[in-house]
Amino acid sequence: MLVLALTLLAGSMFPNAGGAGSSHALRGRQENRYELKGIVQSIDKAKKLATIKHEKVGDLMGAMTMPFLIKDEKALNEMEPGDQIKGTLVTTGAGGMWLEKITIIAKAKKEKTSTVGGDQADKPSGLMGESGNDRRPPPSRFDGAATGLYTCSMHLNYRSNESGKRPRCGMTLIPTCF
Repeated sequence: MLVLALTLLAGSMFPNAGGAGSSHALRGRQENRYELKGIVQSIDKAKKLATIKHEKVGDLMGAMTMPFLIKDEKALNEMEPGDQIKGTLVTTGAGGMWLEKITIIAKAKKEKTSTVGGDQADKPSGLMGESGNDRRPPPSRFDGAATGLYTCSMHLNYRSNESGKRPRCGMTLIPTCF
């Protein structure tokens, strides 16, 4: 009887010594794993974070967009915004959360750049209304002579061939050319 009392007393004083107390030490490290599927929105390699727009994750959380810690350097370097991924979301009892075993299901679709005309992408010229690469903008309904046109003094983009009031605001139209 005395031996049983001493054994129970030792077990409560030294929980890491084995017996019933050893499971208590592991409770804080309990890890749960969930399958996660989603689309990479952005990557911060310095912080090892990837923001992912994911589907519902088991009974843990609904679909949303949020950042996840990525411990796998290779996966972090291979992922790009727009990639569809599948991985394992690991959560701990202490609130830790990260992704592991990441697989890229589909790579982001790259926009095809046209090679027609050489380097014809719009380049800023510094002047408003100019594309900077000699490409002409499409014709406007306001191009040409302004003779006989009337405009609204508050909405200068409105034009009419007749004097009167602007239907939308009721302002009196004024001539564009005197």
